[in-house]
Amino acid sequence: MLLALAGGRVSGAAPGSAGLRLPDLFDSRRTLDLTALRGRPWLLHAWASWCAPCRRGHGALHEVASLTGLPLVGVAVRDDPRDAQEWLFAQGNPFTLQGVDREGREIARFGLAGLPGTLLMDATGVLAHRHDGALTREVWRREFAPRVAAAAQGRSSSASNSASGRGGANR
Repeated sequence: MLLALAGGRVSGAAPGSAGLRLPDLFDSRRTLDLTALRGRPWLLHAWASWCAPCRRGHGALHEVASLTGLPLVGVAVRDDPRDAQEWLFAQGNPFTLQGVDREGREIARFGLAGLPGTLLMDATGVLAHRHDGALTREVWRREFAPRVAAAAQGRSSSASNSASGRGGANR
C-alpha cells in the first residue's frame, strides 16, 4: 500500500518508486492506502501533538469531517507516534486514515514545510488547494468550501495556495 504524489497527482505506485510512503500511525507495519479515495475529493491534514496551532484547530477538523463527509487523512509530522495516538484518543480522532512522518521529509513533498497544513485533493488526485496554518471555520468557509464542488468534478486546473498570516509552528 502506498501514498504517492507524482506530477501533482496522488496515485498508486510500486514499492521503491519515487512515491510518498507513510506508515500507518496505529500500525507501523502497514503503509497508508489511499486507493479507496480515488474518484472523490479528500483532505490531507499535517499536524503534531506538540503543535499549539494544531491543537487549537482540532475542533474545526471534527466539524469539517462530520459536516462535509469528505475523507480526512491525518499525518502526524515530526511527532512520536505514541504521543500522537494519545492526543487522538484524548481529543477524538476526526481522521479517516492516519499516517506518521517522523522526520517530516515525506510530507514536504506536498509543499508543506510548517505545521499545521491542509491540502484539498480533487477527485482525480490533483492538488486543488493548499493552506498553511490552522484550519479554522473561517478558513474552511473562505478557502475550502468554494473549491469542493469543482474538486469533486476533478476541475482543479491549478492549485492555489494560502497562508494564514499568523504562521504555523516550526516553519
